[in-house]
Order: sequence, then structure tokens, then C-alpha cells
Amino acid sequence: MLKDLQADLGDSDGLAMFNQLRWLEDPLAPTTVPRVPGVNSFGLATGDESAQLSSNTETNNEEQKIYNQLAPVSENLLTASTVQEAAFKGIVTPEDRPVASNLWIIGPNRTADGSTIFNNGPQFGWFNPAYTYSVGLHGAGYDVTGNTPFALPVILFGTNNQITWGATAGPLDVNDYYQLELNPSDQYQYFYNGEYLDMDKRSEVIQVKTDEGIQEETLDIYYSVHGVVTSFDPNNNTAYAFKRSWSGYEIQSLMGWIHSMKAENWEEWLAEAENVATTINWYYADAEGNIGYVSPGYLPIRPANQDIRLPAAGDGSMEWLGIRPFDEVPKTYNPSQGYIVNWNNQSTPGEVGLGDGANWSVVDRVNEFIARIEEKPVLTPDEVWDLNRQTALSDTNARNFIPYIVESVQELPNDDPVRLAADSLSEWSMLNTNPDFDGFYNEPEATLFRKWLTIAYDAVLADDIPQFAYSSNPGYPVETSGGSIRPGQSSKYLYNALLGEDAGVEQTFDFFNGATYEGKLTIVRESLAEAISQLEQEFGTDRATWLTPAAVHRFSTRNFLGVPQANQSEQLELPTYMNRGTQNHQVTFDDSGNTEMCTVAPPGQSGFVAQDGTKSRHYDDQLILFRDWGCKAEYLNPEDVAENADTEIQLEVSRVQ
Repeated sequence: MLKDLQADLGDSDGLAMFNQLRWLEDPLAPTTVPRVPGVNSFGLATGDESAQLSSNTETNNEEQKIYNQLAPVSENLLTASTVQEAAFKGIVTPEDRPVASNLWIIGPNRTADGSTIFNNGPQFGWFNPAYTYSVGLHGAGYDVTGNTPFALPVILFGTNNQITWGATAGPLDVNDYYQLELNPSDQYQYFYNGEYLDMDKRSEVIQVKTDEGIQEETLDIYYSVHGVVTSFDPNNNTAYAFKRSWSGYEIQSLMGWIHSMKAENWEEWLAEAENVATTINWYYADAEGNIGYVSPGYLPIRPANQDIRLPAAGDGSMEWLGIRPFDEVPKTYNPSQGYIVNWNNQSTPGEVGLGDGANWSVVDRVNEFIARIEEKPVLTPDEVWDLNRQTALSDTNARNFIPYIVESVQELPNDDPVRLAADSLSEWSMLNTNPDFDGFYNEPEATLFRKWLTIAYDAVLADDIPQFAYSSNPGYPVETSGGSIRPGQSSKYLYNALLGEDAGVEQTFDFFNGATYEGKLTIVRESLAEAISQLEQEFGTDRATWLTPAAVHRFSTRNFLGVPQANQSEQLELPTYMNRGTQNHQVTFDDSGNTEMCTVAPPGQSGFVAQDGTKSRHYDDQLILFRDWGCKAEYLNPEDVAENADTEIQLEVSRVQ
């Protein structure tokens, strides 16, 4: 994007636009480790001293020198057919960054009955058969109940009755792509520290089943000092290598996960987190009412001349200086606010919390949790569980802009159609519901707001942001949605433009083209009037008929990579899309020391289908429970398991002496 922006706008303006669209940090963005006003992570920076790049000429000149070290990138390396391929190439956009999982923990000071309530909704997508299932492990030193994806030797989301734990996608920047300058006479040599080095090579023979039988194909894999070479760009005499801080620590990380299930307190659990080199968000609560969060991972110490948004130069000038100590990774324990929330938002303020392109913003879906929790001094257990429903059905854009819409019409008569439309939006729950399953969201306001938003995008942004960098996609689910959603990227730009000088991201380009605040509100109001006009042409003047088709909630028969894992006929759907976990579970520690857990993991515990077509009775037995926001109780100790057992199978293992 930087090269394209500079080609379109010139070096200086292109760099300024890049910083405005792909900022390093927005100091207004919500963080899981609470922000302390005026203080960034570990005292590294405050306000004006933050890592956010400045647009002054001297700084821009220094930045440009860094960027000039990098060669262009061929177009074929900048395209991908899947998010997985984009991740492998290192070209994932902010819109496609991990959107996996949410979590909310409410401490005893914020619950009406003094209990500690832990909720986790890991979002892997929705599949049939399901990827997660419930496990009770009572023996061999473990007394654990929970849920986990298949084939993992650890229960990722569970409790041992003393503590409970969960996870969301890792946010730390523990990887880098390095651009290698190749020897013009040998593409398998690269320039490093003043000389050309040979790439290491490993050949893998892969057996492929074809109609003609088994055929063998050889795959050559190359490595530089930075790691595996993921792609070659012969047109620019470059290649790209992927460096991982956690390479060689995979087993150590897995054992940290496994041993953490035996922990009985924060200190023991945190000690196992220190062994995890990969990036992941870990969450904690215990029977004593303590709550906590840590984001483990081996976080590199990078040189000052490296911009984490771009590939690093592989010539030896941008090598890591070491790994940050565990004391510096994001963590919080019993925060004063009394709760912990995350929906793949920024982990902590400051340099440590920066991703390599996550573009975390004040416009963030985690605000759907924060706003609802902050509305009341305490929440009942039912209200804590209902946060799942409210956030899953929420319009993740609306709360950012409706206050501006309402303000923009205050000078209009009470019976003005535009004023009435704004009043209707102000009374809207900002939920998209379909309780009668008739194929449409019940709220005409949802249709009105969505129309306003795309009109406002075009009115404010389209004339300033080059077309290749502009998106009018507001981030809503399509009619057959199967993934998690969040605010549109342009919602971040529009909201920052409305904030103007108060934005956390410097607004070098004024997307409102010099308008005063009153002028901005005029554009907001005119966009609403235009939305009404377009909807009246489409639906008529009866606003009750302005209904948007409801996206369905689909359980795909294709896996993460798009490979079929079941017959197409086994694809399942629910009538209304829910932006929630692949599974949801809640663990409650009451003020008497009792532990309860409930789970819903659709479609069912077992996707087994016999050869004659007979399906397991647990094939889809949690589908309606999931649709209706239910949760089934789990049995947390061997006695309860035995009392409620349905069948029993005893395995006998013969060990060779």
C-alpha cells in the first residue's frame, strides 16, 4: 500500500496518507490491560512521546530512508485466494486480521451476588462436524472439565474447580517477514552482512493420490538465517523469509498449556504462561474471586530503524536485539474496574501492545461489552450471560455514529422527517434481531443506519482516499455468513475524521475538506436525508417495511482450508447469524466456594455418521440450545460424572515389557 500511495500522491503525501490509514497506535483504542491516563505500557511513553509516527518533515525524511531500502513487490505476491494464503505471504490486511474469540470476566465486586463469572466464546468459525467438543479428564493428576478443539492434548477452555481459564487469539507481534536481496547470478543465494550466503535446502517427498494411483512429488524448501523462505520474487531479485521468535519452542509451549491445567492459583498459572513462546491471550479466574489476564509470547526487541508494518530488510541491518523478558508482556491482575474483556482488541497500551498491522482503533467491537458493563454498577448472573446475546446481535458500527446523527438534527422541527428518523435511531437498541425467524431483521433502524453509513463513507472519504485503498464495506454479515464480523475499516477513518484534532490518529488529511464542526454535522444530516430518499424509493414511505434480510448462521461442511469434511447435504443453518463463539461456556465461582460450569458447543458433541447413514444421537443435539441462547450444565468431579453416566467403556492397554 505504501508504494502505491506514494506513486499516486507523491512520497511525502503518500507517506502521510499511509500513516493515517495504517497507523501504529491509536491511544484512544480500548485495551485489555486498562489504560492509565497519560501513561503507556511499562512507562515507555506518554501522549506526544508515543510510538505513533509523526508527520513532521524531519521524521518523514528519516522514515523514507528506511523505506527506500526495500525493493518493490511484484503484483502476484500481493494477491491471495484465501486468508490462509494471505497470512502465509504476510499480506493480511487489517480487515482480515484475526477475529477469533471474545471473553468477559466479571469480578465479585461487579456482580449482584458476589460471584465471579467467567465467559469465553472462542471463534474458530462454525462447522459440521464441530471442531470443539466437551471433555472431562479426571485422573493421572488432572481433575479438569472443559472444551477443546479436536486432536489437542490440552483442554483450552475449562476449569479444575480451583481456577478457570480461557483464551482468545494472540495479538503480539512475534514474527517478521524479511526481504532478501538475491544474487543476480544465483537465486538461492542472498546478501547478508556484506556477503552472499547459500540458502539451506530440505526436500520433502509427498505421496499424492490420483486417478492413476499414488504419485510422488518433491517439494524443495529453502531457509535463510531468518527462517523459511516463503516466496521468491525474481522480477525484483528478492525473496521473503519468515522469522518466528518461537521457532524451536513449540513443545515447550505445548507443555506450558498442559501443565497450566494443574495450577491452583495465579502464581502457578502465570509460571506456566512464561513457558509459552507463541502468542496467545490467556485469561484467569479463581474460587477466591481473583481475575487476571496475560498475553504470553516471545516478543522480539526490534531495532529503531524497523517499521513493523513493512517487511524488514534482510541484509543484516534490521536484526532483532533479543527477546523481551516475561515481566514486560501484557498482563493485569484484579484490575480496579472489576472486570476484564477482550474481543481481539489491543492487548496493552504502548509499544509492547502493537501488532504488525492490526490497526487497533477507538472504533472497536469490544466496546459492545464495555458499554453494557459500564451501564450498571453490578450485574446479575443472568445479565452477565445475556451479554453473549446482546453483543452477538449488536451492530458494531452504530454506537460510534448515532450520537452525531442525533446532534445533527437538533435544529430541525420535531416533525421533520429527518428529525424523526434520527429520533428513531436514538431509540434503537442497536441490535439486529429476528425472533420470529421470518428471514428479516425486525428493526427498520438497522436498514436506515446501514444505508446512512455507506452514504457517509462516500460523502466524506471517497474523494480523498485513493480508490485502491478505499473500501465501502461496512463489515456486516452477508446473507450466508460463516465468520466473525467487526466494524468496517472505513468506520475507523470516518470516526477519526469526525473527531478531527481530538482523534488519536493524526489527521494530516482533512477528509471533511476544511468543514467546521457544524459543517461536519451538516454532512451527517444530509447523508441521513439521502438515506431516507433512497429507502423511500426502494421500499416506499412506510418505514415499518424497511427491513433488511437476516443473515443466516451457517455450519460449513468445509474445513479451515476450504476442503470438504462432510457431504454438502450435511450443511446446517440457523435462521439468524450470531457473532459469537464456536462454543460458549461459563464458569461461576459463588461466594460460598462452589463451582458451576455450563457449555453450548453446536451442532453436537459427535458428528459421527454410520455407513448406513444413521447419525449419532449427539449429531446436532446442541443446535437449538445454541439458537435459543441456552447452556447445558457440566459435571465437574468424578462423583457427579459417575452419577450421571449414560454409557461406560473401559479401555485395556497392553504394554510391551
